[in-house]
Amino acid sequence: MPAENADVYDPLETLAYVAAKTSTIRLGTSVVDALFHSPVVLAKRLATLDRLSGGRAMIPPG
Repeated sequence: MPAENADVYDPLETLAYVAAKTSTIRLGTSVVDALFHSPVVLAKRLATLDRLSGGRAMIPPG
């Protein structure tokens, strides 16, 4: 991996971290490379983020 990509984090894990540290902000990302994920696994990860953040995840309809 090139050195400039060493500090690029997965958006869903980053949002989970932010959800644990905050209690009011809405959580969302515009960068999820869905082609690299199984649709079922991605849906489960997004649902888990939404549930653990108390419904603060902003997930656009597919």
